[in-house]
Amino acid sequence: MYPVAEHPVADLFEGTAFAPPGLPARDIDALAGFGEESQRGYQTLLARPADAERFCAWRGHSGRRYVTSIYGFGDCPDYEHVVALAVKRETDGTRSVVAGVDLGAFPIVALNGETMQTARAAGANEIHLHLLAETAVGRAAAIEDLI
Repeated sequence: MYPVAEHPVADLFEGTAFAPPGLPARDIDALAGFGEESQRGYQTLLARPADAERFCAWRGHSGRRYVTSIYGFGDCPDYEHVVALAVKRETDGTRSVVAGVDLGAFPIVALNGETMQTARAAGANEIHLHLLAETAVGRAAAIEDLI
């Protein structure tokens, strides 16, 4: 079972040695991304500054993890039907989610819309894209979990 976070936390791939809910313990090592060998791979990512600046994992209120790709507001790709988080990164490197939107079928409109403009005014200086929520319902649930 996932540990429950009080609020969303950026963990940058730390603490990933647990399995999804319902996975028998004996299957953990067999599942890519959860075995000891894969954990060393996450630590390798963290050791490479370029990758630590490109990827982040957020833990939602439910304890679920959401892997994201990091972009600046000016260089964010216009992917359709993904979760976009407006994130404020402090000078000490800590991050907090300011807002989230489903980019839908018109990502340029969503990225330049009122929600993201308000987030920028509140100090958001990064966009984190979560590409793995496949449905509108899944994207809405991810946003609710992270905000």
